[in-house]
Amino acid sequence: CLKRVRRLEEGGAIKGYVAVAEETMFDGWSMLWVSIKLRRRAHKRREAFEAALRETPEVIEAHSIAGRFDYILKTALPSVSAWEALRE
Repeated sequence: CLKRVRRLEEGGAIKGYVAVAEETMFDGWSMLWVSIKLRRRAHKRREAFEAALRETPEVIEAHSIAGRFDYILKTALPSVSAWEALRE
């Protein structure tokens, strides 16, 4: 069975995996939607920015969007000070 799964992964049929968290583990946390506008020159470093987002556990979802902002992020934060730290 594992060999079949590996073949599906290697063939591109399986793109990734998802973890479903128990919501009660996050009681007291805040869900925060954040709009991001990249600086004009930052567009050249978009791949690095997206890689940094993937490495940030507080970012649950990140969507590249059109319009006034470039990204919208769904974050889970335990406190307001955690948001301040994440902004840095």
